[in-house]
Amino acid sequence: MVNKMAKKTYKPKAKKAAKKAQKIALNELKEINFDYIKSNHFRVIHVGGAHGGLGPKGNMIQMALFSERNAIPQRETYAIDEGKLGNLKESKGRDAIIREVEVEVLMDLNTATAIRNWLNDKIKQIEQLTSRVKAK
Repeated sequence: MVNKMAKKTYKPKAKKAAKKAQKIALNELKEINFDYIKSNHFRVIHVGGAHGGLGPKGNMIQMALFSERNAIPQRETYAIDEGKLGNLKESKGRDAIIREVEVEVLMDLNTATAIRNWLNDKIKQIEQLTSRVKAK
């Protein structure tokens, strides 16, 4: 019974010591590397706009990114002229502009703030580049 007690008290202390050593090691780092790896679902999308608001609990920002395009016809009817495709006779489809939701993201305030700051920086860079081009 003494051995069982010794094992139970020893393991948590060892785990705590290992976690403490890891925290100390992280605090002593001068730099850290991040490798960006594309997920199996990675793709490039065009963003024409965003729609969203606060999440249901009010602690997250919910943002759906969409691409905007004209509707593709659901059906077209063409005339046949001497065995060849002739003029368009009828086109049926949506009478609307399509906003195809590509992805939805949920982010906390810190992430949203970091993305906003990053976007502000990129906007400033574009504005500087375009003002140089206009000046020429």
